[in-house]
Amino acid sequence: MVPNPQSASIDEMLDAQTATRQYVEGIETYLECRSLVISTEVHNLLVNRAERAAQGYNQALQVYLEGDKLLASEQ
Repeated sequence: MVPNPQSASIDEMLDAQTATRQYVEGIETYLECRSLVISTEVHNLLVNRAERAAQGYNQALQVYLEGDKLLASEQ
């Protein structure tokens, strides 16, 4: 889902951002629609998956941005 931030292009990072956002929003929508029929365990599992997806993207973005700063400082 998230490209290698050390070799990804800006377009790949933006695509990953969109995909991550859609994934998280999909889980949120599912939880809103199914909140009365799913167990607390399933609810927590899905929240955890959404949080991990967002954290994974945010970590990759941080690495990408740090690499971008290094490239800019070399020029």
